[in-house]
Amino acid sequence: MLAARKLEEVVYRRREPEAGLLFRAVADNLETFLDGTRGADHELPAHVEKELREFLACGVLGNGFVRLRCDDCGAERAVAFSCKGRGFCPSCTGRRMSETAARLVDDVFPRGAPVRQWVLSLPIEVRYRLAHDGDLLSDVLAVFLRAVRGWYREAAKMQGRDATRSGSVTFAQRFGSALKLNPHFHSLMLDGVFAAGDDGGPTFHPAPALTDDDVRKLVKTVASRVLRLLERHGAHRYRLRKALPRRSRPAVGVAGHRPGPRPTPHHRLSSTSAAEPRDPRPPRRSAAPLPARSARPSAPSSKFSSPKPIGGRGRGQDSSLDS
Repeated sequence: MLAARKLEEVVYRRREPEAGLLFRAVADNLETFLDGTRGADHELPAHVEKELREFLACGVLGNGFVRLRCDDCGAERAVAFSCKGRGFCPSCTGRRMSETAARLVDDVFPRGAPVRQWVLSLPIEVRYRLAHDGDLLSDVLAVFLRAVRGWYREAAKMQGRDATRSGSVTFAQRFGSALKLNPHFHSLMLDGVFAAGDDGGPTFHPAPALTDDDVRKLVKTVASRVLRLLERHGAHRYRLRKALPRRSRPAVGVAGHRPGPRPTPHHRLSSTSAAEPRDPRPPRRSAAPLPARSARPSAPSSKFSSPKPIGGRGRGQDSSLDS
C-alpha cells in the first residue's frame, strides 16, 4: 500500500538537458575541441565524435519526440528521443546501468546466493595491444575466470564436495578513473558452488572466508598464466620477477576490506569477513611505472581486488558457467 501511494505521487518531468552544465560545456566547446584534435598527431576517433554529437541531441524536443496520450484521462505529453549512447551521456548510461542491475538481480543471480566482485587490472605494457585485439582480451578473461573458479572448486573439495559448478557475469571496461585507456574486468561471481543435493536438485554451498594467502596465490597463478598466454601470442616478451624493482612487481588490493597482517613489500592486501563492517577508508592502490626505453622491457604488474560478497543477491557483459 505504501509503495502504491508513493507511486501515485510520482510526476513525470522532462529532464531538460539543454539547461544542464555538462550540455552547455560540450555545446560551447565541442567544435573548438574537435578542431584542435584534427591538427594533432592522433586524430579523435570517429565514434568518439559521433558520441559527443549525439549527446547534444539527446532529450531535446527540437530533435524529435514521441507524443503519448493516456486512454483513461486523456492527458498528453511529449517525450524526446534519447541518443542511447554507451560511453558519455549520463542519462542513457545511467538508465542502462539501472536496467542491467535489475535484470541481474531479478532474473540472473540465484536468490539468496552471495556474489563477490573480482577485478583484474592488466599491465600497462600490454593494454594497447589488448584494447585492439578482442580475441586475445577474451582469452585473458578465460584464463582469469578459470583460475578463480579453480579456487572455488578446490575449496569445495576441501569440504568434501565434488562435481561442483559456479557461475559469473563479467563486464569488460576499457578506461579507468582518469579516462585513460585501461582495459580491465569486473567479474561478479557466485561466492560459492552448486552441488547435487539429496533430492538430486542443485544446492548452493557458500565458499569459506577468503584469506590473504588465497588472494596471494590467485594473483601469482593468474599473473603466470596470463604472461604465458601473451608470450604465445607474441604480445610481449616478459621475464617474470627478473631484474624487477620492487614497486613494479605484482600488487594486490582487496577493495573495501580491513587491513590484515602486513605481507611482503611488493604485495598490498587486506581482508575481512562479510559480517564485519566495511572500512570507510579508500582501498590502497598501486601501479607499475612506465617501462624505461631499453632493449629489454620491464615485466608487468598485475592487480586485482576482491570486495566482500554482496549480501543475499548480487547486483550488477559476458556471462559464463563453468563445467
